[in-house]
Amino acid sequence: MVRVVAAFVGAAVVSLGLVVPTSAFAVGCYGSTCDNKGPVAMGCNKDAVNVRGTTEVMLTYSKACNAYWVFSTWAPQFWDSTLYVERGYYNATTKQYTNIKRLQIAFSPGETAEWTNMLGSYGPNNEGFLGVRDWHGGDGVKYTGWHCHKRGCPPWV
Repeated sequence: MVRVVAAFVGAAVVSLGLVVPTSAFAVGCYGSTCDNKGPVAMGCNKDAVNVRGTTEVMLTYSKACNAYWVFSTWAPQFWDSTLYVERGYYNATTKQYTNIKRLQIAFSPGETAEWTNMLGSYGPNNEGFLGVRDWHGGDGVKYTGWHCHKRGCPPWV
């Protein structure tokens, strides 16, 4: 009798494991392996959340990919625009971000691309990300402000 109950419970656990998916969707990179890869091509856009900015320039994050990129609904409307995404590390002594890595994409007339490639999170508490749109022929530079990935940098920078 004990053997029959154990077999039944074991079969139920196995069948439940087949019914429940392990993830909602697959992505092509995670964290630092996302550096300079496209969010759409890697599937990171599927859970994208805008964490800072406006429609002019938005810093966007994917939890599934643990990566950031900049998205803009305005940049393609203006020729000679550039979008930047930056990753830096907050230095509490100098109160500045250092060791900044930047990715950018420039727009020409007629282009419809609206996002940069990604910069993945490497994980330190003082890591921050920034989005920038620079319209060289018009209203200048717009910033999202730094977004602290964890809690090791101040929210006011």
